[in-house]
Amino acid sequence: MILPVHEQLRARLAALLSHQYGLAPADQPAIAVDYAPSRALGDLAVPVAFELARRLRKAPRVIAQELAAALGQVEGFARIDAAPNGYLNAFLDRRAFLLARLDPNAPAAAPSDEGKTIVEHTAINPNKAAHIGHLRNAALGDTLVRVLRFRGVPVEVQNYIDDTGVQVADVVVGFRTLERKSIDEVRALAAQPSDREPFGAPVPQADLVRELARVPLDTTSVAAVCFAHGWVLEDWSETGSHVTARVSPKTP
Repeated sequence: MILPVHEQLRARLAALLSHQYGLAPADQPAIAVDYAPSRALGDLAVPVAFELARRLRKAPRVIAQELAAALGQVEGFARIDAAPNGYLNAFLDRRAFLLARLDPNAPAAAPSDEGKTIVEHTAINPNKAAHIGHLRNAALGDTLVRVLRFRGVPVEVQNYIDDTGVQVADVVVGFRTLERKSIDEVRALAAQPSDREPFGAPVPQADLVRELARVPLDTTSVAAVCFAHGWVLEDWSETGSHVTARVSPKTP
């Protein structure tokens, strides 16, 4: 939503460089629009004066002052100031910016011809408890998705089940090395009732065993991997439910 404002500012500055200094568009430097390091210095910062200093044989501060004075009022901005270091600091008219984007009568965003946008967020570690950082990522990701959809952008949300391979390996090492369990003991542990909600379809253990058969593992290790794989997904489901996160089928 902010990028059209960037382009609007660039267009005004490009027109001013032609009028003020006689620079044709092909002779103008690229007009970069950065973000100011603090709100006190504005919302956007433009360093174009530094690019012009050698060509115009003027200090960047002087060029910035000339540009700020000549720009006058720019639609969408409360003011544009020349900073002592030579930057142009632009302050958005925040009230007008927000109202323009919340106006129900505003023209709808043009349909994108670049396909859909994929937003991947949450990605809780499936074998550990959720913490406030996961909640933050879920909130930020969901907010971004809602903003994009509000603007008419086709969005697909993806949730990556993080690092199951490492977690499964940890469980196998625990079974074999730390607890020294046999295959019957692993099966008995897996058969114990669980108060967790099942996570989707059961793991196709036969497929997993065939995959693992390609490497030299004994029977106990294979069984441990099969059971641990299911537990990893169950743990992810439990922690993910605290932030209403779930894995949805991929849409076309």
